[in-house]
Amino acid sequence: MKNKIEEALRECGEEVFYGRARFKDRDLWDCIVYGKRRMQKLEGRKGKKKKWFVAIIKEDEITEELEQKVIKTMREAGFKRTDGDVVYEYVETSGACVVEICTMEFYKIEKDCNV
Repeated sequence: MKNKIEEALRECGEEVFYGRARFKDRDLWDCIVYGKRRMQKLEGRKGKKKKWFVAIIKEDEITEELEQKVIKTMREAGFKRTDGDVVYEYVETSGACVVEICTMEFYKIEKDCNV
């Protein structure tokens, strides 16, 4: 599933990293970071709901078009967005610029006998 997500997110035209991105000594902050969030056993059914996060990181501002592109790309890869909030955070990089981070969650249900 990890490789499927990475392939899909690369279509958004940004660098993609799993788990976290290292920003020390980087010139550009723009990228997408994704990773596992949690797994839930489904009540009354044999299967699990796997949740993943996707964080878009951009210097200055994340465009609404990029946010929508990520959502569409994940949907096309077979994931649904959770009902949770999209979270925005801002980080100042040594006074050079402000970085905007947009984090959203997606999930996919997997049928499985061994939950």
